[in-house]
Amino acid sequence: MLHGVTVSREPGGVRSISLGHARLAEMACGRGSVGGFRGRGGCFCALLTNAVFCSRQSLVFRVLQHPPPGGTMTTHGRSSHGAASNRSRMIAVGAALAAVVAGAGIWVSQADDGGSQSVTDSGMPSAHGGMGAGAAAASGADAANSGPLSELDKTFLVKVRQAGLWEIPAGRMAQTQASSEAIKRAGTHLLDGHSKLDQLVREDAKALSSPIPDEASAEQQEWVKQLKAADGEKFDQLFVDLLRASHGKIFITIGEVRAATKNHMIRRLAQVTNDTVMDHMTVLEDTGLVTDAVLDDVGASVPK
Repeated sequence: MLHGVTVSREPGGVRSISLGHARLAEMACGRGSVGGFRGRGGCFCALLTNAVFCSRQSLVFRVLQHPPPGGTMTTHGRSSHGAASNRSRMIAVGAALAAVVAGAGIWVSQADDGGSQSVTDSGMPSAHGGMGAGAAAASGADAANSGPLSELDKTFLVKVRQAGLWEIPAGRMAQTQASSEAIKRAGTHLLDGHSKLDQLVREDAKALSSPIPDEASAEQQEWVKQLKAADGEKFDQLFVDLLRASHGKIFITIGEVRAATKNHMIRRLAQVTNDTVMDHMTVLEDTGLVTDAVLDDVGASVPK
């Protein structure tokens, strides 16, 4: 517990935070949208006049101008009544800033992405959301204790990285060159899924000191050229042919890695990659353009 900071949970799962004699900031915990925030957790914040200072800019809290009926917030057992003075508010904001800068181990859970992020010593999210110095050190320690890294694990890191290097451009092209809304939708899924996955694999590879490329393979670069030269229905079919085949083949590798890796960071990456690839294969199949020839090609790559 940080000095001068009281965190309490009110009926209905609402968490309120009081800093000194600052007014209350209320955050919705899984109760829908309040002020643009949808989530199940919160972070330290303070009120100055009508503004809320928060350790994460993406979270916006509804401000209670007065304590709830029949209730007050206390700081270390002292009651807080009426409007706070400007001086007290400034002290509260200072305490909040100190909490953010020093803040270790404050977890924020966001419904938008279903994942968790930690606030690091610099006040920035880690856990594959951008690392500060403290988080980088923690990540290095985590990698050192994550288990042995096999050659298959290293190959997997390379394949995941290269997948994003050509599939993200392919997803962008789908927005302007496709004739089908289903193809554009599939392209959007590629953009979103591989953007997140690419950030994850780059951070894991760095933590594990395993080199990954900055260019797609020669074959993948050729696929991008083919897509650039196509449009309309021709683009639609080529897009599905190339991407459903590539996703099917990497899916086989994911299974091998997930089943045999002894490294828990690789295991986690394989799980995230598996979920992403499953989503992409599904939206590609939803286009109705997946052919038997493509599936036969994927089947031929399965180890016998």
